[in-house]
Amino acid sequence: MLRGRWEVVQPGDLPPTAEDLLPEGSLPPELRGLTRRYTEVGRFQVTLPPGVAATLEGPDPRRLPTQREGQYLLLLKLEASRDVGGDLDMATVGESGGLVATGAAAGFSVPPLRYAVGKGSAPTQAAVLALVQPLEPPGGGRLPSTRAVFSWWEAPGVAFVRLEVQDDHGQTLLTAFMPRGVGAYQLPPFVASPSPASPLRWRVAPLDQGGDELERSPWRSFSLEDAP
Repeated sequence: MLRGRWEVVQPGDLPPTAEDLLPEGSLPPELRGLTRRYTEVGRFQVTLPPGVAATLEGPDPRRLPTQREGQYLLLLKLEASRDVGGDLDMATVGESGGLVATGAAAGFSVPPLRYAVGKGSAPTQAAVLALVQPLEPPGGGRLPSTRAVFSWWEAPGVAFVRLEVQDDHGQTLLTAFMPRGVGAYQLPPFVASPSPASPLRWRVAPLDQGGDELERSPWRSFSLEDAP
């Protein structure tokens, strides 16, 4: 059973973090219910046969808010569902909390959809026509060194995405290539281990089927911090 809801991040709202984009079944029990909630525009509950492809219908477009000018994100929020073979009984590990549903989990953040409202000004047009858009971390953001996850959105037609991470001297620490649709990447520990407090920067570039660069996003600065 796949169930969940559609939510819209409106201009002026705090942007979603990588954890806000994860399916609920992928979060530890103590974090469920603590992720940000945005304007709900639809809910769904469908039964998916195992081992087949399926198409999930989006919300009614008439329910999408358009009152403010700017960029909107449409989030697919997947809720945890029962998995007979995989649900966790907290009593077996000496904890309270009963049975924890683990169905509908995924090892990556769900990329958001995007739409814009405006009068056709240059900034709005540029945002709509961009082939790739970094999401998390924002410029000047901080990530836990033990679980630093980057996320981005890419447009249809992009075959691959190249992620680059550099130090403040412009030395490349990491170059990673992902196929379209992944939308997230967790930084390996060896990048953070030499100097986790040093300022870093990252960017993403969309590539075509032949591996040629189509454009690149501006650099975004970030830093790593030790966290439990």
